[in-house]
Amino acid sequence: MMHSDSAPGGAFPNYQLPDHTQTIRKLSELQRDDPLKPHARTRPLLPEDHQQHLQLAVLSQIAVA
Repeated sequence: MMHSDSAPGGAFPNYQLPDHTQTIRKLSELQRDDPLKPHARTRPLLPEDHQQHLQLAVLSQIAVA
């Protein structure tokens, strides 16, 4: 069942969460004018997953949210 906030074309809530450096980031700050695809994990982030995300961030020069 789709939540009413997540209907196609709808506005996504402007969540605020800490990044890997514990800096609070707003979803809108990360998105700016670019398209954004939210992704929900079905299991906890494993240490090797987290390390891979950090390495990808360095290569891509992006912030890991």
